[in-house]
Amino acid sequence: MRLVVFFFLLFAKCATSQGQLVQDADKALAARNYAQALKLYRQIDSMGYGSQALFANMAIASTSLHQHANVVLYLEKAKKYKPTSQEVLALAAQLLPENNAFSEDEGTYERIANRCTGFLSDDSWTWCSIFFIALLLAFIAIRMVLPRIALYSLPRVRQWQFLLLSIATLYCLFASRYRHNQIFDNQNLIITSSHCVLKMGPDSQSPDLMQLEAGTKVELQESLGEWWEVETMQGDKGWIMASSAMRI
Repeated sequence: MRLVVFFFLLFAKCATSQGQLVQDADKALAARNYAQALKLYRQIDSMGYGSQALFANMAIASTSLHQHANVVLYLEKAKKYKPTSQEVLALAAQLLPENNAFSEDEGTYERIANRCTGFLSDDSWTWCSIFFIALLLAFIAIRMVLPRIALYSLPRVRQWQFLLLSIATLYCLFASRYRHNQIFDNQNLIITSSHCVLKMGPDSQSPDLMQLEAGTKVELQESLGEWWEVETMQGDKGWIMASSAMRI
């Protein structure tokens, strides 16, 4: 019992500390103390907390500090939390008027999946999955308690109820997994270094392929020590130093 109380108090203290940091960061942003606001927002991010609003504010602060690559990075982070949000696209049009490809880098599958799952977070989809799984188990348990009533002999309405419940459960499980991968296992990177060279191999002596501008979006293919193999949106592949980019 003491252990439970200890963890509860620890969680409450962490939540209170995090909430205070958010308030302090928002106040600094409102006071146009952008460096302090960004410092506090990054501290909040390092604690494992993320949201559309948090990264949108970080993008705004980075704009005022003339950190173009970070603006792109934080807008992309905000977008992954709410992929269908028009607020992020409107903010991107305001902060990155020259970047017309910000909302056009999704494939057909990703666009459909975002529309079908993007209105809820991964946690919300997980709770929905748990709820429907519990209903399914209760449904099966009732059938086991009443062995004389076989599943195939149920009235047609009951069969359709079971089928729809199964489909809803699978849908929630897929959505939860997809949103979790989108937020926490994202393989996309933003080039943050102003001197990033795409090389043919994972070696500083390897031939140069091209210069990648800060703010460029690439996809991680493989990692080898301090080197990352990436693919650009145009399909060019090569290696970059891991320190020259950050994960979305």
